[in-house]
Amino acid sequence: MGNGDETQERAGAASWPTAHEGGPRYRPLLGPEQLRVARWRRLGDAWARLAAPLRGHALLFPRRLDAALAALRRGASAVPPRLEEAEHYFGAGLLVWVPPRRLCWQLLDVVTDGRRSFRLAHRFLDAGDWSGAAEPLASSVVHLEMAALCQPGTAYRNSGVYRYMLERAAAGQPERRNGVALATPALVEAYFTHYAALRDGMRREGYRPRHALPPAPAHALRGVGAERREGEAGLAIGPRGEVLRLLGGRHRTALAQLLDLPAMPGRVRLVHAAWLAAEAERLGLPPHRALPEALAALQARLREG
Repeated sequence: MGNGDETQERAGAASWPTAHEGGPRYRPLLGPEQLRVARWRRLGDAWARLAAPLRGHALLFPRRLDAALAALRRGASAVPPRLEEAEHYFGAGLLVWVPPRRLCWQLLDVVTDGRRSFRLAHRFLDAGDWSGAAEPLASSVVHLEMAALCQPGTAYRNSGVYRYMLERAAAGQPERRNGVALATPALVEAYFTHYAALRDGMRREGYRPRHALPPAPAHALRGVGAERREGEAGLAIGPRGEVLRLLGGRHRTALAQLLDLPAMPGRVRLVHAAWLAAEAERLGLPPHRALPEALAALQARLREG
């Protein structure tokens, strides 16, 4: 598939999310099980956005983060802060630039610990064992589709994945991307045409943050919101500082890897309690003060390695 596979292979097993003893072991939920868990997503997300200014306030958030970390480290139950609250408190401090080749794995969002099911993206802090809830990015369906756009000397219309998507549309079982059902040949073609244009732009200009992109020209997908639904690449920081993708930016991450770009931005959505506790001890700072410094140091190490 080109340079993306080679760079991911070079990064190798060092990026594998380390098994974490002492925390619940997660397994991913797929299909109907996943849909049941995600049913309340919009309502929960709307409430979290409304509550973020209060719960993420400078007088409240540090105490909540520090208390949740202490409880998780003791093995006690805790209600960790949500991403929206952390974003309100930390702001741009959660944006980390990483070499795309260092992102070898993605953490699946909807998981179960055997007792209950939940979305990891609803937590900013977690103490579980993620090793069973991750999958290689290079084998994801989006990566395979973007690889069809990056094959030198080969038109994507001749690729197996393009023909497969046309067959699914003809059978009345279309693939869905960013909430859009690619139910007609025109929509399948628009999907590939759109990301071919994004590929060309990344080749010319490198990776630009999502908010810095100009408005996309009108096309068949934009009318149903496909482009607007894909946010900045999300990142999760594992117990030993592993960096995994967690929601958002699937297509741009795949293209950045396949084009072997030097760096791309990611938004930290989730951090492991073991890593944050170790960094706080190393820096001699409370967790809410240690986190920005730890992320800056992690970014430097990733870009040097």
